[in-house]
Amino acid sequence: LSYLNLAGNELTECGQTTEALHALTEVLSSVKGLCRLNLLDNQITDVDVLVEFFEKDPRLETICGFKTAEVTLNCSAMELASSDLEVVMVEMAFNKTAAAIDLSRNGLSGQQVALLV
Repeated sequence: LSYLNLAGNELTECGQTTEALHALTEVLSSVKGLCRLNLLDNQITDVDVLVEFFEKDPRLETICGFKTAEVTLNCSAMELASSDLEVVMVEMAFNKTAAAIDLSRNGLSGQQVALLV
């Protein structure tokens, strides 16, 4: 299993974001071959857990589902929410090949996009 798409699965709906993410990252760390993951559209606000996950698992290439070695991450028209921007910020910090990101056609405010700069 090299790719796991968990987008839109309401992983944090129970309100215990930190505990749920810690449990999830522990399980995912043991999955052999996992290098791509998509956690968008899950209302994740505790990005420190994601940062820790990236730091501990060098195999992990993406948490937004991007293909390996994409230079421009295409998030165009993905209907991203504010919480998704937090996940994208972690992605940009750890993605080794990404040089740019396309956030067009998401209905995001200038203030929200400025968070990424």
